[in-house]
Parts: sequence; structure tokens; C-alpha cells
Amino acid sequence: MRKLFSVVFLGSVISIVGQTSSPSVTPGPGPSSNGAAAASAASSLSDDRNLKEGLGGMSENSKTLTGWALTIFGGSILAIASTSYLRPLSRKVRAIYLLFVPGWLFLGLSVFEGDQLSRSYTATVFAKSHELLLKIGSNINIELAAQMNYFNWGLGFFALWLVVFVLWWIFGDVPPSSR
Repeated sequence: MRKLFSVVFLGSVISIVGQTSSPSVTPGPGPSSNGAAAASAASSLSDDRNLKEGLGGMSENSKTLTGWALTIFGGSILAIASTSYLRPLSRKVRAIYLLFVPGWLFLGLSVFEGDQLSRSYTATVFAKSHELLLKIGSNINIELAAQMNYFNWGLGFFALWLVVFVLWWIFGDVPPSSR
């Protein structure tokens, strides 16, 4: 759903940018082509500003995902290293912690894509043409979709671990409390 939103979001930004409405130019002194050229340049600047604002919003979403990925990564490390929580005694049941490995891998890929997106967003500052800005925007859209996809896959592995852990806690042999 988020992937579709980002594609639709960038698509709507591009379609808004594509719908330029140039103000009516009233003939005045001097050649009329200068007035039309000035209106076209002003419209192009407005389009670029709107596109950059949309890309800025996508960059903020990416930063949020990166923050969540790092938080989940740290929390999962804490869950393994902590000694103050319930842990399975059986080696077979402890194997559920192997689900953390692909979860970490996908969260790492999500953070990587977020970094790539951040670098692409920085490139918008140096874009000199509208076409280059659209190309960078397309890359940012692809990177955000990949980042969300990797994040969701990583989250899926941690959710699977949690389901198995809760099932063990309810139906398994839980060790007695040492308190």
C-alpha cells in the first residue's frame, strides 16, 4: 500500500508539474515574445519548487523509516542480550531467534536505501534542468519504494518471531520464575 502511495504521490507531483498554467500576457511595449518567455520561466520555477517540496516530503518519510529500522534493530539486540526476560530453555525453541537474522538483513537494506535516497535528494539542489530534476525524482520514488519494501519484509520476520514466541509462552514449557 505504501509503495503504491509513493508511486501515486510522485505521479501526482509530476502531473501537477505537467499542468502548467501560464498567466495571460497583455501586450505592452516591446516584443511580446519577452513577456511569454518570462511567464514560461516563472511557471518552470514554480514547477521545480513544487517538485522539490514533494521530494522533500518523500525524504522525510525515508528518514522516519530509517529511524524506525534502527530502533527495531536496537530493540532486537536488547531482547537477545537482556537477562531479565523469559527465555526458552529448549534449543529447538531457541531456534526461533534465527528469525532475527533475515529481519536484520532486511532492516539493513532498508537503511541502505534510505541513505541512497538521502543522497539523491541532496542532488536536487544541484539540478540545473527540469528534466534532470524529474529523473532524480523518479530515482527517489524507486528508492523509497524499495526502502519501504525492505522495511516491511524485515518487520514481517520480527512479527513472525513474536507470534512464535507468544505461542511458546502460552502453550510451551515455560521455566519457573527465579524470583
